[in-house]
Amino acid sequence: MISKYGGLHGVRDLNFLRLAVGRPQMSAGLKDAYPTIYQKAAAMFHSIINNHPFLDGNKRTSLFSAVLFLEYNGYRVEFTKKEAIQFTLKAHNEDWTVEQIASWVKKHTK
Repeated sequence: MISKYGGLHGVRDLNFLRLAVGRPQMSAGLKDAYPTIYQKAAAMFHSIINNHPFLDGNKRTSLFSAVLFLEYNGYRVEFTKKEAIQFTLKAHNEDWTVEQIASWVKKHTK
């Protein structure tokens, strides 16, 4: 992302990055904390966009990571560049919850 769009290279906080990657698999007791694929993708997005594990490009990386996660699991995500920018900025600036993010992701996933 940084090589393509610019910014500082590097990880700011490895623990926050590990948390973001592991968050979709978290459980609460014996229950899956994020039971749907959309919630899992949203949880990773939420962790990256809010905890800023990278020196730069956290908003871009949060969206790219969620899309990659969904595609890896057999889903196709569809949105325009404008929709992606608006969603990412709104989710960040308005401090969206995992559920709000998951709702948007679900609407744009096939």
